[in-house]
Amino acid sequence: MPPELIVFFTAMTPFADIKLSIPLGMKLGLTAFSSALFSIAGTMTICAIVLALLGPVSRFGMKKSKFFNKYFTKLFETTRTAHAERISKYGSVFIPIFVASPLPGSGVVGGAVMSFIFGIEYFKSLALIFIGTSIPALVITLGAKSVFMLVHHIF
Repeated sequence: MPPELIVFFTAMTPFADIKLSIPLGMKLGLTAFSSALFSIAGTMTICAIVLALLGPVSRFGMKKSKFFNKYFTKLFETTRTAHAERISKYGSVFIPIFVASPLPGSGVVGGAVMSFIFGIEYFKSLALIFIGTSIPALVITLGAKSVFMLVHHIF
């Protein structure tokens, strides 16, 4: 399998995502830029799929289960009405920061779920999550490149 595809699919895996795929791509012989590019592409692919499926899956669950209907109705009413003003005001800053932060549950899937719950439209969510993914990708790329150069000079 070509290293580009290995990096792309590694970036799609939970918990490993760009934290593993960027250094792996560099170790497989890709340039730092190519490694970051294929990692971001893989991560954003899984994000687009999750964002596209959240609406239909929640609607299906609401139709088939009274519990899910009650739960999602209350969740959407509470979050979208109580926080609508703050999300419209600060959502464009908060979503990328949340996605970029190295906290458990953050990342592209967490950002996609949060965007869906707060009712942020699909393409705006993708753009915000892309920004939030690019920040750690840059940091990881520069860090991995520095570590590889340091190890190469020492050994």
